[in-house]
Amino acid sequence: MSIVILSSENHIFSPSERSELFETMRDAYARTEIEIWGENYLRMPQSEYDSIIDDGKIMAAVLEGKIVGSIYSYNLDQETSTFSLLAVHRDFGGRGIGRKLIEVVEEKARLAGAKYMNIEILRPRDFNVPLKDRLRTWYEGMDYVYTHDQNFQDRRPDRAKYLKVPSVFDCYQKKIN
Repeated sequence: MSIVILSSENHIFSPSERSELFETMRDAYARTEIEIWGENYLRMPQSEYDSIIDDGKIMAAVLEGKIVGSIYSYNLDQETSTFSLLAVHRDFGGRGIGRKLIEVVEEKARLAGAKYMNIEILRPRDFNVPLKDRLRTWYEGMDYVYTHDQNFQDRRPDRAKYLKVPSVFDCYQKKIN
């Protein structure tokens, strides 16, 4: 079975597809950032996610007719793109869906003239979380290089009060062109 990638840039997602996309993202972040935000974390409201879809910035992975993953990509400047909200449905992990989504956004950015792809991993500042360690290793295996960390509170003081523990963004970059 092959993974099909659909872009909200040229595919109109139905209301049920939008719900599937949102639920996959919501569930992924609720499960993977529980140490940072606590129980029942909502990464963003559906209305905000729908706006990103409407802006043509979401790509969806479809396998056997089911939405099984998504990614949000955009340009930071002329030379640098980034992605966020990478999510794979809990029943479809380990099948190359996340990697395929990343490859597609890297290629799109490369074709648009970007030289770099930047990413961030949010993690607790004072202790390790095995899932975040595996994620770091996974990105490094795709040639992302750690550049620096940034205190979450410095960057998002409006959201810092919701943190369960002090947290930082680990920032990575990959040369794509």
